[in-house]
Amino acid sequence: MPQVTVPAGALVLDFVCSDGGGMWDNNNRSDYHIAIKGAADRVGALKKSRAEDLLNDTFEQLKVRPAGDDDLVWESPF
Repeated sequence: MPQVTVPAGALVLDFVCSDGGGMWDNNNRSDYHIAIKGAADRVGALKKSRAEDLLNDTFEQLKVRPAGDDDLVWESPF
């Protein structure tokens, strides 16, 4: 059975098959995909981290200014 070294942080292995003589099976141009063990957990953690960063950035932009400051304006980061 062939073995492949998977880079750290990889989430999916994409591949096509060949008979070595010029015949290819690329799943009708969609390639084949295998999820890497533990990838779902890493994706979930990454989404959570990015959501927390966005929330923190938003709160930083919404900080209350000193009383009497007339130009309280919030600009969307998007």
